[in-house]
Amino acid sequence: MRFILVRHPQTVANFENRLVGVTNSPYTEHGHKQAQALIDFLSTAEYDAIYASPILRSKYIGEEVGKKLQQDVHIMPWLGEINFGDMEGVAFDEFEKLNVDLEEYKKNIFDFRYPNGEMWLEFYADRKRYIDEMRGQEGTCLFTTHGGTIWALSAAIVGKELQEHRGPIMSNASILIAECNKDDGEILKVIDIDDVMNGKLTHFNYWE
Repeated sequence: MRFILVRHPQTVANFENRLVGVTNSPYTEHGHKQAQALIDFLSTAEYDAIYASPILRSKYIGEEVGKKLQQDVHIMPWLGEINFGDMEGVAFDEFEKLNVDLEEYKKNIFDFRYPNGEMWLEFYADRKRYIDEMRGQEGTCLFTTHGGTIWALSAAIVGKELQEHRGPIMSNASILIAECNKDDGEILKVIDIDDVMNGKLTHFNYWE
């Protein structure tokens, strides 16, 4: 199967360096421009299926592409972002107020449970289960989702544990193309939205 994994455009929370998972954050002015460019670009290709996160910042992209292609969009809870719990909306420079040491957090991020939220290792294990179910299937599918989710999904696709998988840097509105079969998988390419917005790329050919 070929996976087209798309991160949502820039949001206010992204711009302010805030943790935002299951709650929504609106697009910035630049994010709105990214969204339109992303929708137009993704709509130049065909997909066997379109899947989207239930969270608006990602769902909007999938639904708009689906409208352009006159194709159903399947909303999948497992494409949602990690739940940061009580730390939703918290900026990195505000960790101290919650008695969380930022340096210790960075060292132990995989084992850190966000208060009343999730742990990255649990989040990864759940996403890996869905990738394992899809291994060996045929077709090319579009998934509009989130940075953390793409990190977890791409690790599962290439058969690595999350701790071992730094993966490509996924900026807002970027596109990751990956492929897997029953035995293994690989990341083929990452497309940056800037290459679309400046006219360098006008047609989405995920086979190149």
